[in-house]
Amino acid sequence: MLRHGEWCVIGLWLLAATAAYPVTLAWGPSAGATGYRLYYGLASQDYDTVLDTGPATGAGVDGLTVGLTYYFAATAYHNMAESDYSNEVSAVIAAPDPTPPTVRLTSPAAGATVPRKAELMIQAEASDNVGVARVDIYVNGVLQCADGTPPYGCHWRVPAAPGRTYTLEAQAFDAAGHQAISPPVTVTSAP
Repeated sequence: MLRHGEWCVIGLWLLAATAAYPVTLAWGPSAGATGYRLYYGLASQDYDTVLDTGPATGAGVDGLTVGLTYYFAATAYHNMAESDYSNEVSAVIAAPDPTPPTVRLTSPAAGATVPRKAELMIQAEASDNVGVARVDIYVNGVLQCADGTPPYGCHWRVPAAPGRTYTLEAQAFDAAGHQAISPPVTVTSAP
């Protein structure tokens, strides 16, 4: 029979901590353990809440108060024996982000005639109250590139066909998973 302290949780990781989603934690399995407990509270090494996860090596915790810092540690157990605490991780619970980003194409201009076979830079401007995660650029509904740093944009090789109309769009994403699509811009390849 295993005695207290003979085995332990193999590392504790904070996977996500936003108000839009529960705080998500994971840990490595411990040989011989039949279950795990996640402890948490508002002071370091002073846990007032316990969540028995059974054999799962991860858990999500929701219902936490925005603006407060929570501290987490896990234990492994087998029968009546329980291991020592794992390493401790903490998370400050952020306010929810209900605001989607904004995005618009800045180049080329709407209605522009673009040279055939030219390499054209499609540029977008995006903003968000917390931060833009990435901007995707589309030509006729086909993804051309994804850019995670401003200025957002990508190169597009204009096809050789003369007088064709192309619809350009940008889609912005923020860290909370919100998205926005720019108004479309149409350009025409030179005759």
